[in-house]
Amino acid sequence: MSVTSDLSELFSAGFQSFLLKKNESGESIAERNNNYRLLYHKYMGVALATPDELEGKEIQMPKWEDENRLMSNSVIKSIFEKGVLRIGTYPHAPYYYADEDYFDVKGFEYEMAQAVAEEIALHYKLDSLKVEWVEKNVETSGDGTENTDILGILKEGLVDNEYDMVFSGIFEGDRDVVYAARTNLFYIGALYTGRGDFGVPPTKDFQSICEWFAQKSSEEEPIRVTHTKNGNQSSAGALIENTIEQYGGYVNRRGLFVDEIMKRLIKK
Repeated sequence: MSVTSDLSELFSAGFQSFLLKKNESGESIAERNNNYRLLYHKYMGVALATPDELEGKEIQMPKWEDENRLMSNSVIKSIFEKGVLRIGTYPHAPYYYADEDYFDVKGFEYEMAQAVAEEIALHYKLDSLKVEWVEKNVETSGDGTENTDILGILKEGLVDNEYDMVFSGIFEGDRDVVYAARTNLFYIGALYTGRGDFGVPPTKDFQSICEWFAQKSSEEEPIRVTHTKNGNQSSAGALIENTIEQYGGYVNRRGLFVDEIMKRLIKK
């Protein structure tokens, strides 16, 4: 059973509202999760659906809670009265980063959090709900345990009340952390090195890309998928492998440390 909190449920309801948001004329958007797909494509290059939809499941998100009951929660009461939601983040592209040309912050997580905050403010008729970002710079070990390092630092900020919540796709099943908009998969990040002279892969969706690689593979020349030795990355690599194989392709998957991956990438 997932542990929840009033704040996590509030943000999850806001996320659901964002997914089902109507357009300016008040008409329902025809394609389910179109907002998510468009935002995902903007920063990731592929129009991926929400993780639960990708896995063929119904998205089960909390409904809007009664405002009077929410105001009995001191944290949410403070957020609503001040009109400020403090969010901790680990700055890194394409999720949250500064634009080199204009010095403006942008990113997938940045825009998503802003959009959800707007949905919350709109539903509860708040004058505004400003997102105040608290950046946490983390020095990682480079041995494939980066997510563990980052999650640990972000958790410390929560405990020390530096922010109200953390916006991140890192998920490790930690029972000390309450998750909002809970899904099993956040983002599959794959870098195609160009080896094999396959040409330019499609930029449509995850399934199309895996099907394309399956067509390019053979038993003698399988697609080589390499990822860091980390639970989350291993799961992502396995999903890529399984999906390519579902399309009749061949895959050789290996988990390596970051320095070894970089050596293999630059090796002639």
